[in-house]
Amino acid sequence: NEALVFPISTSSGKIVAFAFRKIENDPNYTGPKYINSSDNKIYHKSSILYGLPQARSSIRNAGKSILVEGYFDVIALAEKGITNAVACCGTALTSEQANLLARFAPKTIMLYDGDSAGLRATLRSMEIMLSAGLDVFIVRLPEGEDPDSYVMTHGGEALAEIIENAPEWFDWLYRHIREKSDGSGISTATEIVDEMAIPLASISDEMKRNLYIRELAKRLGTAEESLRDHLRKAYRKQRRHSSYEDEKPQVEKLSDEGKLELSLLALIVALKKPVELEENPLKLYPGLWEMANGGASASEMLSEITDERARGYLSEAFMAAADSDENAIGVLMFKLLQKETDRINDLLSKLEELGNDDEEGTRLLRERSEVMRKIQDIRKKYIR
Repeated sequence: NEALVFPISTSSGKIVAFAFRKIENDPNYTGPKYINSSDNKIYHKSSILYGLPQARSSIRNAGKSILVEGYFDVIALAEKGITNAVACCGTALTSEQANLLARFAPKTIMLYDGDSAGLRATLRSMEIMLSAGLDVFIVRLPEGEDPDSYVMTHGGEALAEIIENAPEWFDWLYRHIREKSDGSGISTATEIVDEMAIPLASISDEMKRNLYIRELAKRLGTAEESLRDHLRKAYRKQRRHSSYEDEKPQVEKLSDEGKLELSLLALIVALKKPVELEENPLKLYPGLWEMANGGASASEMLSEITDERARGYLSEAFMAAADSDENAIGVLMFKLLQKETDRINDLLSKLEELGNDDEEGTRLLRERSEVMRKIQDIRKKYIR
């Protein structure tokens, strides 16, 4: 009762959910301002963008989308003639939503609220956008303003001009870090590297990532090799201690085998060196083997992984792969096959303790011999 109702549709225009904005001015009411439809068989809020059915043509024509935080922001901008804006559906930006945006245009403008929460959301979402392969530009509104209030106060033309002149994420973040520090000195340079580590590692396009790293080394006046080393260390540190880590869902720790498989996939894609084997050697990510050896891009690989920690590790692996060579592929293949040998040996030991099942023992011995043959082939082909 007494609420505004926002129909939520798929990109094709089919209504699958509703959002309710309570408008009753009851001083005793302590409930939520917004009530959204729960996820169900036809509605998954993490994969839908509000306003996309109406904005998709404008997004394609403009070659860019505008991402805002709220339903009212989308409506207010459309009313003033800015018709290529969309919003998340009552949740933080997800990788599914970023990939959806990338289908319609290669460029996106992040236009979040001008408060501290909007800044944190900008920094958090930027990483996801870059992982989706988007060219990201940032608009920061004055403190206390949101897109709705700004466009109503200053008009559509004023906001459109700001959007048109929005800086690229790299320039914006570099300037933002300098402005909040003392602006010069070694401590500022270190802070810049620390805070840019995650966004740089998130970039799915290897060439773009290398160009950004080269530009950052130039601006900081440091050697590129030294910068890459510091970025890797900073990435691991930021992943553990970033300010928003506690807001992310906790997932099971990656196993050593999982890390080996992801590192191998990153090397194959980054070095463009397909591995010819009769059988797929991956146990945890078998579906990515053919993709990696079939010429898939880093962006395509990342979009296939839903586990956040695995995606983060693969992003870091892509970054590290730039300094590797074909020999590294052989080393990782050897380690994976060695783990398979250890697994078979463990099974043989347990079988020996039980003292039965000769047929199973014979099968495992044949399997171990085949793995040892593969190890020898890998040594001859890759390891020098």
